[in-house]
Amino acid sequence: NFHYFLSNQSTLKKLVDSVQNNVRGFHKMFRQPITGTIWEEVLSNSFNDVGYKTTWKPDNSHKVGEDMSVVGVQMSRLSCKSGVFKNNRSHNLGPCVEFSSSRTTSFKTLEEKLEHLSKSHYDYHFMLSKKDKFDGTYKLLIIDANLCNVKDLDWEPNKNGKPDDYVTKSGGSFKATITGSMSGQLWVTLPLSRVSHIFDIQT
Repeated sequence: NFHYFLSNQSTLKKLVDSVQNNVRGFHKMFRQPITGTIWEEVLSNSFNDVGYKTTWKPDNSHKVGEDMSVVGVQMSRLSCKSGVFKNNRSHNLGPCVEFSSSRTTSFKTLEEKLEHLSKSHYDYHFMLSKKDKFDGTYKLLIIDANLCNVKDLDWEPNKNGKPDDYVTKSGGSFKATITGSMSGQLWVTLPLSRVSHIFDIQT
């Protein structure tokens, strides 16, 4: 399964090197940071380069959670994300990566939203993260989905008073918010100390 893929240092290094090469190829033509479906295609191409096919298709799919899986490899449902590095003070979490996740506008109560968000939609995040002001560098983060289960946290209405805005209480292992004005979008702030795989990617 995909856990063994990640534990094989030789194979993982080949994948990271391929991501590095494909990122550099993109930036030979473009200065803007890699995000969204561009990152999905870069990652899919990188798996192809090292002999693994993926299920990714260039159809701008909005399937919940999973953006691709690796053909023939169990537990390889991957969610491709663009993260931004932040130093979290509100929950005293220190250096973190912040990223958006699923929208929850079709679920009315906080309990319904959390029930939906905590279901298993993917196995790992593959996150190409950057500084808030892009400086031409990234870090590739590989994050086990179990590290981001929002039902592990205590929630409360956000102190901003806006309807359908919720935030997790201090003391949790990470921070999360749900923003009503953004279709109930989930935002996660995860300490970098909880990320097991971090690789520098240069342009």
